[in-house]
Amino acid sequence: MIIIKKPIITEKSLSLYKDQNKVTFEVALNTNYYQAKRALENLYGVKVVKGWTHTRLGKPVRNRRTGKVSRKSSSKIMVFKLKDGDKIDIFNQ
Repeated sequence: MIIIKKPIITEKSLSLYKDQNKVTFEVALNTNYYQAKRALENLYGVKVVKGWTHTRLGKPVRNRRTGKVSRKSSSKIMVFKLKDGDKIDIFNQ
């Protein structure tokens, strides 16, 4: 099962990385903090000090032809605070 899907690289996430050493990733919806922390530490070889999670609800979308309203899929975002001195190369830009 894939736990960590992709890094979130935006202006806000890059400023968090440079100023506070926090990285942002999209994770699977059914993942909890401990599973994501363990996966990140094993994948990148860093030490996670603290983490935050929030779920983005999918936006409603209206079909132009039929008028039915459905939803895009939801996603879960996790922000991890890394130990001082630990770096991930994806965010070094």
